[in-house]
Amino acid sequence: GYLILRRPRGGLVVAVSARFHSEVRTLPDAEEEGADFVLHCPQFGHSLRYSRAGATGLQGEGRHPYFEAALRAVLALAAARGAAVPRFAATVKADNEFYSQQDRLEALGLPRASSSLHKLGKFEKCGAELGELRKTGLGSSAALVTSLITCLLILSGELETEAVTDADGALVGSGRLAGGGRAAGVAANLAQFAHCLAQGKVGSGFDVSSAVYGSQRFARASADILAPLLAAADPFEPSALAEFAGELSAWDNSHAEFSLPRGMRLLMGDVNVGSSTPGMVRAVLRWLADAGPHATSVWDQLGETNDRVAALLERLQGIATAQRAEYDKELTKLSASTASTWKESGEVGKACAEARDAFLEVRRLLRTMGEGAGVPIEPEEQSRLLDATMELPGVLFAGVPGAGGNDAVFAVVMADSEEAATMAAVEQLWTASTELTVLPTIVREGCGGVIIEHFE
Repeated sequence: GYLILRRPRGGLVVAVSARFHSEVRTLPDAEEEGADFVLHCPQFGHSLRYSRAGATGLQGEGRHPYFEAALRAVLALAAARGAAVPRFAATVKADNEFYSQQDRLEALGLPRASSSLHKLGKFEKCGAELGELRKTGLGSSAALVTSLITCLLILSGELETEAVTDADGALVGSGRLAGGGRAAGVAANLAQFAHCLAQGKVGSGFDVSSAVYGSQRFARASADILAPLLAAADPFEPSALAEFAGELSAWDNSHAEFSLPRGMRLLMGDVNVGSSTPGMVRAVLRWLADAGPHATSVWDQLGETNDRVAALLERLQGIATAQRAEYDKELTKLSASTASTWKESGEVGKACAEARDAFLEVRRLLRTMGEGAGVPIEPEEQSRLLDATMELPGVLFAGVPGAGGNDAVFAVVMADSEEAATMAAVEQLWTASTELTVLPTIVREGCGGVIIEHFE
């Protein structure tokens, strides 16, 4: 939630399965004459063409601030080492889950259910301009910039990749960045720079960090690390940008690995209303500055309670690692019962009950914060739906993600498979709501960050 805006407080970031996909290929001399760089956005039905203007400048028709910031950043990094980015064509596609699909399902005459989403195309065309789309609050711009910048860094030779193999040397799935943490750090730093420049402000960076590293316990970097570069007369000055991207020790952010405990699954619901995250953030920070000791007390209590939730989830994962069979047996029992009985069910049940109680306190403090700031972090109609969700057997907790508002709801449930009764019960409750129009999505936890795939 909001605590990631101010150091030293951090927060839990659960990465999801929705992804942006960037594909790039070098252009032969005879193709796309007059353009050095081409961006294809098939879901929006347009392409943009650019030519070089000096070492880091671009000329072209149309504007795509995120693509331009990403490309110019990579051009600057290459120029700093006396190299050049080859002519290329890039194609960027987004998984459907980044944008509300409720209108699309209605147009196709399909019921408002997660099963209907499987009947859509892999990358559905967007029926509106980007600024008019109803998003689901999954950090689409950060995912776009991170995907594209990583792709271009590999193309330009700034980063290398390596295959992932198992203990027997057999290839396992996709590749990864070579060079360990340094390579990922360069990608994260440059993506954070480009994303902030395109947005015109220094954000917390949690969405970029999630796109690079996956699920994590996150604490932001100090704003004054990035602010001077953004304010420079030429933010793309090669030597300054190269030093910024490569000087990992100067960054005081953190991203400790995290995942939901074994046997827990994330469910998300698209509320299809939308809210202005920047406006809500400004209101909360204004309240924090103006409301004195009361606001500070709420802020600190929320931080301590968030830490408790994280510690309890990590305790559950520790039990699962040390005593897998006993953990699985107890969790199966808990999944069929309501929270009122959990404390009587051994070590796992006690930890689940404590996590649930702590999260109820998180929700209460967020509502207090929203009331003080005059913004609907957890609107009343969502509160009623979330309360009902948490009364279902096997639901650990439920809430509003990120800045809250009317973008989405989520639940963490005990389920050993997609067919588990707990999953179906939550979906049935959400679709039956008469106060909100909720579409249960097919988004799940996706712990991994950047994935590299090579195509011949």
